[in-house]
Amino acid sequence: MTNKKIDNQNVFQVTEIQDKQNQEHRGIPKAKFLENIKSLIKTPQEAAVMLKNLETIYSKYKFMENNLLRQRIRVNQKIPKLEENIEMINFLKLKNEKGGSLDTRFKISNNLYVNAGIEKCQSVCLWLGANVMMEYPLEEAEQVILKNLSSAKKTLEVLKKDLGFLKDQITTTEVNRSRVYNRHVMLNRNLKNTQTKKK
Repeated sequence: MTNKKIDNQNVFQVTEIQDKQNQEHRGIPKAKFLENIKSLIKTPQEAAVMLKNLETIYSKYKFMENNLLRQRIRVNQKIPKLEENIEMINFLKLKNEKGGSLDTRFKISNNLYVNAGIEKCQSVCLWLGANVMMEYPLEEAEQVILKNLSSAKKTLEVLKKDLGFLKDQITTTEVNRSRVYNRHVMLNRNLKNTQTKKK
């Protein structure tokens, strides 16, 4: 009886352990498919405990999925802005080569703009985050933005892989849940039938 309890606990501990295989997926634990439900679950009480544990694991996976989806949205919004910044720097470089002034409008406050002419743009200001802005020469600014763009694209690829892996774990957990639930229903039905026969 003691060994059986340890086996049931191990089924759920496996999903919590971070092994080398899933370290590449931000430490998302791999869900173990419960193959032999009949030998694992003998009573309705065991089925209820297992269902509760599977619900906990499932809710953790869904929480992770929501976090990764939010990260993906943020990165997806960041990439086009970085690409626009690169285009603007290239435009400024081209304008410097051709000469002449660059006519533009600066926003002073909401609905208030001022016209300005820039003779030769040698530097730009970049937002670094946390309300910090720094001035960079055009070449250096381009390098910073290209580095950020490359990093954002790599992050997006990693997020796609992690979401794919996580989707597989969610599916496995959903299948486990439905199989354990069916086993629970069957055991309850068998228990009721035996109690009815005894009467």
